[in-house]
Amino acid sequence: MARDKHKVAENVNGHIKKKEIIENHPTIASLATLFLQKGERDLQVATANFDFGKEEKNSNLKSAFFNWVIVISYYSMFHSARGALAKIKVYVSDEHVHEAVLNGMYHYYAYNGVIEKKIYYMLEDAKEARDKAIKLIEKLEDARSDRGNVNYEVAQAVAERTAKSSIDNAKEFIEAMRALIK
Repeated sequence: MARDKHKVAENVNGHIKKKEIIENHPTIASLATLFLQKGERDLQVATANFDFGKEEKNSNLKSAFFNWVIVISYYSMFHSARGALAKIKVYVSDEHVHEAVLNGMYHYYAYNGVIEKKIYYMLEDAKEARDKAIKLIEKLEDARSDRGNVNYEVAQAVAERTAKSSIDNAKEFIEAMRALIK
């Protein structure tokens, strides 16, 4: 479920006041491609873990590999999102970084029409393009939640299809971030 546009703006203003988000940062844009590359490498590691998990015979280890696929897939999306924010000179500090990145992506990209103009421009239906842009950021938010569940819940077993879905979402997200950064 997408975050309320006005609440996101309020959250971003709070991040700015606390210097967790700095707009028009003089040097952060130079790191945009490096953040994207980090996200792409993380996706490669997630994919390798998925492949190892598929081959593993021990069900506990299989689930552990898939568990890490969820975690690493989220980080691949997170780092590429930081790259997209860096591209527009938005610096996100380490304090509350995950929440600030999510709010920043909704605020600067989804709710300002940037994603729909740069990625979903070929769709004739403006509402459909806007909905797809918001759903893209929701995938980042869902991945963050999934990462938290597998990281902090002891009885969390991850199925192969869940891990595969996580990788597919990360691939789609990174492809979109690449289009925003390049």
